[in-house]
Amino acid sequence: MLVADDQASVRLWLENLLSGWGYQVVCAADGREALGILRQSDGPSLAIVDWVMPIMDGTEVCRQVRSMPGPSYIYILLLTSKSEQADMIEGLGSGADDYLKKPFDPLELKARLEVASRIAVEKTLRDNEQRFQAAATLASAGLAVADLQGRLLEVNDGFCQFLGYSREDLLRKTVFDICHPDDLAGTRIRFARFNLGNASFSLERRYVHRSGGTVWALLSVSYVRHGDGTADYVVAQTQDITARKLAEEGLRRSEALFRAITENAAELIRVLERDGMIRYVSPSHEPVLGYSARELQGINCLDELVYAEDRPAARRWTQGLVETGRAEPTQFRYVHKNGSIRMLDCSGGVIRNGQGEVEALVVTSRDMTERKLLESRLQQAQKLEALGQLAAGIAHEINTPAQYVLDNTMFIQRAWGEASRLVTAAREILAGSAPGAMAEFDRVWQENDFPYLSQEVPRALEESLTGLQRLARTVQAMKEFSCSCPQQKEPLDLNRAIETVIAVSRNEWKYVAELETRLDKSLPPVPCLASEFNQAILSILINSVQAIAEKVKGKPGEKGLIRVMTQRRDPWAEISIQDSGVGVAECIRDKIFEPFFTTKEVGSGTGQGLTITHSVIVQKHGGQMWFESEPGEGTTFIIRLPLQSKG
Repeated sequence: MLVADDQASVRLWLENLLSGWGYQVVCAADGREALGILRQSDGPSLAIVDWVMPIMDGTEVCRQVRSMPGPSYIYILLLTSKSEQADMIEGLGSGADDYLKKPFDPLELKARLEVASRIAVEKTLRDNEQRFQAAATLASAGLAVADLQGRLLEVNDGFCQFLGYSREDLLRKTVFDICHPDDLAGTRIRFARFNLGNASFSLERRYVHRSGGTVWALLSVSYVRHGDGTADYVVAQTQDITARKLAEEGLRRSEALFRAITENAAELIRVLERDGMIRYVSPSHEPVLGYSARELQGINCLDELVYAEDRPAARRWTQGLVETGRAEPTQFRYVHKNGSIRMLDCSGGVIRNGQGEVEALVVTSRDMTERKLLESRLQQAQKLEALGQLAAGIAHEINTPAQYVLDNTMFIQRAWGEASRLVTAAREILAGSAPGAMAEFDRVWQENDFPYLSQEVPRALEESLTGLQRLARTVQAMKEFSCSCPQQKEPLDLNRAIETVIAVSRNEWKYVAELETRLDKSLPPVPCLASEFNQAILSILINSVQAIAEKVKGKPGEKGLIRVMTQRRDPWAEISIQDSGVGVAECIRDKIFEPFFTTKEVGSGTGQGLTITHSVIVQKHGGQMWFESEPGEGTTFIIRLPLQSKG
């Protein structure tokens, strides 16, 4: 309550009187001071203003107040000693709400003020309601007012457009009539909580459009309280988020489709950052590389999965993918969780953002390890087939003339013995014949150096026979090695097979090593695939030769030693091939039988020889194969084959 009067005694009297009635009173000594107080945002809503005051009179205060904008109405009671009707009209015309002549009865003042308080509140509410109606009508968001039973009391155009109903149709409905059936129970619980005075809230809700479709709203709800603090009605603001929810649903379906594809695909699918960090991997990585999808999240594929020697090429391939958006399918070696090597065939694509920039890479891979092994074995088989055909032809071409020479040399050897005996007998006969005959025979004897020939010819013939016999054995070994063997196991003389391989490979080892054999003659025939067993032994022999060659490199004339042994260890036939080469370093022993692993320089080996040998012995023959090695001293490969076929 404002009291504005230029007389201090009147101000003091009114302040005491009004305070006693429960009003909070603020006083002003002139019109200008009174107007300043009334202009404050939290100023009084009731004012008692004296008409006659210095600087600014009461009627001017009324006119200034009525021209002010503001959310609350100020009720003004004008005090004056003027009694003419024209004065009353002037005062009310300036904007005063009531008029009280001095002197006045305090009880009359009290009654007028009670009416004034009620009128001020009602007018403020009407003004606020009009402002709310104007704002609600113009708002793009939906606005609705409902009572605590859910009946709609007021809605704006935005709310009508959201649901497709007219205002009149909606005001005949309840909130529960337009709520989606799946959200109905939750909505009823919310209204029950309003009756308990619970706080405001925001959430997403579904509603039924007039067309029967479902629309989504982001709902912000608050409630208006009575003076005692209990809820009176609910005000809700709705923002249409149907398009966003449809987009989210489409995205969820796309993600579900993507996951269904990637999680059931045999190919390895991974999404990488530009630097190779893994953003997503398909579950198919685990059976191929041994890592679960969780283990691979957040690691760098190029640094931790790609085989070390292939990383530079993999980085160049990835950079090309980033720069051009595509890359040719390429094979890289990856490291399994257990340390083994897998060969993957990789294809790539990119994911771009709205600006067309590469945001991520999509790499699809197929495990080519088994295929590469099969290709390598096929190539090896083709080479062996060609070698076998060549060896068979050479053996045939050599065998016939060699046989002629061998037979003729043996004939000459026998004939020489007979001729030698004949000449000796002739010399003895001549010794007892006519004088001079013996002398002539001795001259011829000495002239042709028959004593020398009698010693050297048999020796030359012996050496020729030895060489021809070796040639014959080599030819026979080539024929046996290159034979077209059946694809089923048949009893095989392991000792003879090993001797054949040694003979065929003699040119490989004779320059760098001496070769010893200790073959158990009591070893029975063992069920084998002869050609594959021969190739396995040859592969180990070649490996031993290379290990020795590396050790004696730069040491002319120095040779190593290869020792091949067989023995019976029931229920196995055991073959051991020992060499005095460089040995196998501790750090690579667990990789010796892995596909594509090699310690040789690029181009000097495929890394498949021992892998195939291990596969032949263990998988095809049901045997065992391992090795023992001492770095710098040599390596021994041990093979065990079952004496009885396992089928």
